[in-house]
Amino acid sequence: CTREATEDTLSLVRLLLEHHANPNAVCNGRTLPSLAITLGNERLVDLLINHETTDPSTSLGLGNGNVLCTILSTVQESRWTYAKRLELVCKESIKKNLLNLYFICILN
Repeated sequence: CTREATEDTLSLVRLLLEHHANPNAVCNGRTLPSLAITLGNERLVDLLINHETTDPSTSLGLGNGNVLCTILSTVQESRWTYAKRLELVCKESIKKNLLNLYFICILN
């Protein structure tokens, strides 16, 4: 996962997802969506957040919360505009679990 998503990167991630790779697998307190958010990789974030198997409520463990916590983190202010962060929060996959995601965020 790099800062910029090339077409090759996106094609590889699509291929992995088509073959049932788990975007919710946690490694070192990160999932692929949370890592892509942290790196500011907008095209990859859009691909992952919109994928049917991505679960933004997956706990990242280690007091890291979940994908919503990553999006809302003040650390992301330098990588994402306010409008883009709001757009990510308003994605259907996140909106449907927003209250639960928020409580996980504040409890971590």
